[in-house]
Amino acid sequence: SEDGRFIGVVSYKSGTDDELLLMDRNGNELNTFSLNQGITDFRIAKDGHFVTLRSDSRVAVFSVVSGERMGSTSIRSGTLYFADYIPEDEMIIALSGDRNGAQISNIELHAINLAERSLERQDYSGTLGITNAIPLSITRNAANNYTLNGLSTALNLKVSF
Repeated sequence: SEDGRFIGVVSYKSGTDDELLLMDRNGNELNTFSLNQGITDFRIAKDGHFVTLRSDSRVAVFSVVSGERMGSTSIRSGTLYFADYIPEDEMIIALSGDRNGAQISNIELHAINLAERSLERQDYSGTLGITNAIPLSITRNAANNYTLNGLSTALNLKVSF
């Protein structure tokens, strides 16, 4: 995790689901989470209570303590390049698109409200720069108001259902 409180190890084994083993900084095992698709990324919420798993087309949020799946969704357009859970709003924010080298196009932004079980999608009509050297991250500015950083342009997102 960004603050160093948690360590995650993703394991891959042919014929089984990918798994994330989550530990505290002392190596104490907290929980194991699985996704029925290849795990490409995981994020731990700032409060440490939730973990978000991402594949190329699926995102799932779990409670760190109970292991319960809080919610999940599949993304059918493009490849999923970013997903994170904002506990204060019970919201998953995700970005998908088509990547060609250092450019991403056909961009869709996804907001999934787990409390209301509702989904909002919005197209972004331009092309943005993307690099593996700069990780994508999200900042919560206010309720349902976020900034997605790490692309060639910061994207300000205001979600309303």
